[in-house]
Amino acid sequence: MVTARLVNRILVHHLKAGDGDCCEGGKSSPGCENMTCQDEICFDDSVCCAVAWDDSCAEAANIECGICGGGDDDDDDDVT
Repeated sequence: MVTARLVNRILVHHLKAGDGDCCEGGKSSPGCENMTCQDEICFDDSVCCAVAWDDSCAEAANIECGICGGGDDDDDDDVT
């Protein structure tokens, strides 16, 4: 039996990277410039790569990909 998840996996495998920042939604085009992040998000939500990279795609990228702002700050503010 073919499931939606299997179809998503097949589609993601054949995609090219989109354009634009993965961390910014509201685009009318599908995908984003970071192929690794794009694949991860589109595996769960194929609309992000088939229709448009919207705010929900960007929110998922922010949570799942670890490439959106903030990050780990290695500057320790130790008082000596």
